[in-house]
Amino acid sequence: MENLKVLFIPNLGDNRTNKQPAWGAEFFAEAFRKHSKHYVTVETSTDNVKDYDVIWVHNIANLLKGVRGRLGTAMMLTMKQNIIIGGVRGEIGFDAARHYLSKFDALHTSNYKLTQHCKQYNLGSFTLSSGVPKEWYQPHTPPKEFIIGWAGDPKKNMKNVDLLDKLGYPVKLATKENYIPNHEMPKHFYNKISCLVHPSSHEGSCRVITEAAACAVPILCTDVGHNHKIVSQDWMFDQTLPVYKIKRMLSQLRFTPDLARKVGLDNQENARKFSWPMVIEKADKIIQYALDGLK
Repeated sequence: MENLKVLFIPNLGDNRTNKQPAWGAEFFAEAFRKHSKHYVTVETSTDNVKDYDVIWVHNIANLLKGVRGRLGTAMMLTMKQNIIIGGVRGEIGFDAARHYLSKFDALHTSNYKLTQHCKQYNLGSFTLSSGVPKEWYQPHTPPKEFIIGWAGDPKKNMKNVDLLDKLGYPVKLATKENYIPNHEMPKHFYNKISCLVHPSSHEGSCRVITEAAACAVPILCTDVGHNHKIVSQDWMFDQTLPVYKIKRMLSQLRFTPDLARKVGLDNQENARKFSWPMVIEKADKIIQYALDGLK
């Protein structure tokens, strides 16, 4: 069915009136509105759900905050008059939302492992990672000096940003405190680094891996989230790997430019399926799955 009215809820109660930098869910909302074949409206409340054919909740756990949130979500799911699709974006969110998952018409998760967990509660579970604007898929020209990059929230212990100081290279950061608007990231971040280093202990789906890969940047990372869909195992490490071995991997990229270029191009090729138009096309198919379930 074409031209359904879809309500997309990125973050409940968050209107960004305080000029905070935009982050993952909002990029998804913008892409959904731009690329979906349906009419998509973005709101940060459930006040008007009866006005829409489909309710798409980016993160179910966000709906469940506090007693009122849980009661409101339970009522919405019990008395629903429309299709409701929910997102599980990480392990913590899965733990918070598992008792509600069977009530949704379909689920989207951020990686294959989470999808398999969710299928135990709802067979209509699909993997839907974040995307990248298609114009980002350009050649990467590294800086003259070998610089490693890192992007994310350094306040999260899971990100292990302290590793960077042990690697012996200049570091460029992109964080909420050192914010670079998303549309400026290729020019002012990804094309200013020689390699992205991402040592997370766990992730739902790491957007910066997808973005760096789209920009043809070589990446060293841990095998978390959907990273293995993009980065070769040859360029992955785990938390037990000695620092000197990670430095050795960086030296290979630094002193063998042709290798670094090939690694970056391989990453870019693997990331092509994560361009926003392709991601949102899959989102529309999830909606169609939910519609077919009503027949």
